[in-house]
Amino acid sequence: MEKVRFQAELIEGHKGVTVVLVPFDPEQRWSRKPVRLDPRRHGWLIIGSANGVAFEGYIGQRWNRFFIVIDSGLRKAAKVQSCQRRSWRHARESSAAIGLSFVL
Repeated sequence: MEKVRFQAELIEGHKGVTVVLVPFDPEQRWSRKPVRLDPRRHGWLIIGSANGVAFEGYIGQRWNRFFIVIDSGLRKAAKVQSCQRRSWRHARESSAAIGLSFVL
């Protein structure tokens, strides 16, 4: 599976969850269907790094957007700030960018 790299802004969204938006459709890019993660959620399991810090996670989909959750432990280890509060389409956006690299 091809490795994917991109830079993204941290966004604090619904219920305070911090995510980065994925700039592509994983199903189209990798020709793989999402897997069931729990009874109410599906996505693509990934292994990657954020600013060089390894993590395991998933690409989820909501509101026609794809995202990766960046929890507080990963943000701290990757040395990125918590989100600054600026209104942006029902979410909060920060000025902190994070470099991501991952594979399916």
